[in-house]
Amino acid sequence: MSKQLKTNSGEVARPAFMDPSSTRGSEGVGIDDITIPRVDVLQALSPQRKKTNAEYIEGAEEGMLFNTVTKQLYG
Repeated sequence: MSKQLKTNSGEVARPAFMDPSSTRGSEGVGIDDITIPRVDVLQALSPQRKKTNAEYIEGAEEGMLFNTVTKQLYG
């Protein structure tokens, strides 16, 4: 069991670098930087197959696999 230091007001005492309201260290990090890539299967109604869709991948056919971040096709 760990011991916690408490202040007179009952709050848990933490060093300044552990302040939960601080956003230091995440400057300049956007959603594109933390997107987790995965392999997905192209299906008949996938937006990656429709030429009019912004997500269209040239050469994409039903049953192929693709990387959701790089849009690279596999097999």
